[in-house]
Amino acid sequence: MEYSPNGAVPYVSRVDAGTLERVRAAGAAEVVSSADLLQSFLAWSAEDLAAHERAAALLMRAKDDAFWLIHERLKAGEPITELEVQDKIMDAIAGAGMDAGHPVNVSFGVNAADSHYEPGGDKNATLQGGQCVLIDLWAQEPGRPFADVTWVGYAGQPSAEYQGAWAAVRAARDTALDVLTSRFGAEGWGSLQGWELDRAARDAMGADWAPFFFHRTGHDLGVQIHGSGANLDDYETHDTRTLTPGLAVTVEPGTYPAAKGFGLRTEVDVYLSPDGPRVTTDLQRQPFVLGEGEWAAVRAAGYGEA
Repeated sequence: MEYSPNGAVPYVSRVDAGTLERVRAAGAAEVVSSADLLQSFLAWSAEDLAAHERAAALLMRAKDDAFWLIHERLKAGEPITELEVQDKIMDAIAGAGMDAGHPVNVSFGVNAADSHYEPGGDKNATLQGGQCVLIDLWAQEPGRPFADVTWVGYAGQPSAEYQGAWAAVRAARDTALDVLTSRFGAEGWGSLQGWELDRAARDAMGADWAPFFFHRTGHDLGVQIHGSGANLDDYETHDTRTLTPGLAVTVEPGTYPAAKGFGLRTEVDVYLSPDGPRVTTDLQRQPFVLGEGEWAAVRAAGYGEA
């Protein structure tokens, strides 16, 4: 039944208490959770995977164009606002015939310390030198699975503290990916549970920055951006659902020390292929250092190619 013992995974705990009592009183069957069974109905088709990969490719281009715009404005000494960058990304998504569902997240400075910040209305910061930039963007083809990524940059040379936070967040991401790959290699699919990757990432982030990691490590990705499959979560819930082939998850650790004036996150998508996990989006290696030098060199450094 759509039930989770003690409500541990509320997303799949939908049967009311009275119905559960009635079924148990009948004595004909043991009630068990259908949480893992439900995931089997969510598996992607080949067409779903291809559409996701097209959305991922679009996001990589839109991300580059957005950071390029910021970089060039800073070099020219001209202002740039969150809404200008958001508009550029939303135009790219619409121009590709895709949809985001709601406006993407562009955060400057301390706004990036709010993991669910969205500019709009009277919330529209102008970027200042020495501030961070966080862009979380997502898109889907109609009726197909989303792609969802987050990349970061800095107006000028990042502070040592920001670089330390980045190193911790990157270590958390890479550890989660390594555990996912190694556990599949050792066990295949069917035993690794969502909470285990969250715990691995949180432990890898370390004592300085994990206390500011205020959300789960990742979520199921589907035709809804937050899908109905297993999440990488040992923070908001203790998600005991197994990671299931044919689905996809995000891996997106972050740290949000608002008192320090910044927040950051790195986010990639992983398709859980029957043959093993496969990252479907690019991995950021360093924050983009914006406003200095040529964009091609800035981009290459962000990809670890410089």
